[in-house]
Amino acid sequence: MKKLLVALFVLCASVQVHAQDKSLLDRARTEGKASFYANITAIEPILKAFTADTGVKAEYTRISTSKFVATAITEFEAGKLMADVVQAPLPVLDLLKERGVLESYRSPAAAGYPE
Repeated sequence: MKKLLVALFVLCASVQVHAQDKSLLDRARTEGKASFYANITAIEPILKAFTADTGVKAEYTRISTSKFVATAITEFEAGKLMADVVQAPLPVLDLLKERGVLESYRSPAAAGYPE
């Protein structure tokens, strides 16, 4: 995986898959899974909803905030970033963005929110 797909997802009951996300979904289906890195414990409902809505198995790795940046950057620089989706505090995401780890992504579900 060359770059990390960042989906800053809102904790909700389901994940909406739109036409513009079709290629990403097709790639995930080909891989057979989507890897989530997060530092929250209540992610199970999100993973279940993702799998139910997409048919793609969601795998979760919990990483403490103190180790999040080091883990993601080390994997990225080695060309072996395992995460497809990350959830982390904004300062962590800002650090990953500065290092080029994160790829820009705007969910169609966020259309009604300001930039």
